[in-house]
Amino acid sequence: MPNKHTKQARRQKIRYRIRKKIKGTAAQPRLCVRKTNTAVYLQLINDTDGHTLVALDTRKAKGKRMALVEQMGKTLVAKAKQKKIVAVCYDRSGYLFHGIVKKLFETVQLELKTTTTK
Repeated sequence: MPNKHTKQARRQKIRYRIRKKIKGTAAQPRLCVRKTNTAVYLQLINDTDGHTLVALDTRKAKGKRMALVEQMGKTLVAKAKQKKIVAVCYDRSGYLFHGIVKKLFETVQLELKTTTTK
């Protein structure tokens, strides 16, 4: 019999549990992360309308993943500011809050905090 307790099934279960609690709005969209072996994908999603406000990825970028993710976080904040977004809710999509996900969220939080404080 095949094993039903795979890594993907575990992550999917955690992802559904997180998504029950997190809803993105136009004022505070959901920052969703998706990782593959070759790329990292980011989206700012307005769940009330079902629209993606900003989308970025690292498919064609060259360099170290951590540096790319940090740069992507800064780019995401710049694009979010153009759309007058000053806060986001973080959706880690079942991934551990470690490594790339942690670096990305800390970068976005730091950039948003420094631009929105008086």
